[in-house]
Amino acid sequence: RDVVIVERQIIEQLFQAGCRYIGIDAPGYTAYVDPDSVGAMRSRGDDPMEIMERSIQADNEMIAGFADTVFGIHICRGNRQSMWHREGHYDAIAEKLFAGLQHQRLLLEYDTERAGSFEPLRFVPKGKIAVLGLITTKVGRVETVDELRRRIDEAAHYLSLEQLAISPQCGFASSLRGNLLSEDEQFRKLEVMLEVARKVWN
Repeated sequence: RDVVIVERQIIEQLFQAGCRYIGIDAPGYTAYVDPDSVGAMRSRGDDPMEIMERSIQADNEMIAGFADTVFGIHICRGNRQSMWHREGHYDAIAEKLFAGLQHQRLLLEYDTERAGSFEPLRFVPKGKIAVLGLITTKVGRVETVDELRRRIDEAAHYLSLEQLAISPQCGFASSLRGNLLSEDEQFRKLEVMLEVARKVWN
């Protein structure tokens, strides 16, 4: 309850400053598909799905009542010095998570096989957009337009293009030390992303 109060104060300040798109970072949700994290919760006598439901409720309370504001929520598996924190696919939590969260944008990690298939996208409700984090922020290899378009085509088997978007998987520097790629590589990745967006969504 205390955290929700503080978060709402932050959002209110952003709202008063004129911000109408607010992104929430929520890497904690992948704990519920990571075997080690789930095991640790159960060893303490906790029910992981019950905790996840409380988290969803808290995240929804945090953003309630801010008119004409679009909220995005970023769900990934960690991003520090080109390493990751968790493993596991979205499948086990997608139905409850994607439908339960009131955020209009779901920013999802999809740059490696750790994320699994696009099949869980079928649980994204109408009115929400799944932002596919197809561009890795961990290594310097720049993705090609063709490979990104192929992956978007794969995702479109489960969710219409009108409900899809593209982004980097996470921030290029989620911690002070950043990740193992150069500034030039970062900008080249963004240029490719923009080209893909123009070609796919005009």
